Amino acid sequence: MSEKTSKLTQGPVGKTILFFAVPLFLSGLIQLLYHTVDLMFVGRFVGVQAGAAVGASTLMVVCLIGLFMGLSVGAGVVAAMYFGANDYPKLGKVVHTSICVTLVGGAARILVGYLMAPIC
Repeated sequence: MSEKTSKLTQGPVGKTILFFAVPLFLSGLIQLLYHTVDLMFVGRFVGVQAGAAVGASTLMVVCLIGLFMGLSVGAGVVAAMYFGANDYPKLGKVVHTSICVTLVGGAARILVGYLMAPIC
């Protein structure tokens, strides 16, 4: 069985950037299509006000998804760095810190959502 490896620091830069940009573009397009279909169904079957609420909240949802994807990628990069250096104590700290940030952030979002639900 042959393995294919690519060295990202060698060769044409444009091809490397395209190699990374296409999946990001496609995931953004799929997310946009999901929100569009969601808006269409909610607007048609629930009502105009519900459709307006979905449309108004789409940007906030996209921003939150981008924020947490960025945080997870950053944590993955730091974890990979320590794993590659065989520094398992620091790797454990990175994993535990990212889990703690996830739990605290999730609890904060739950609390904000619970407190703001009566307003809506």
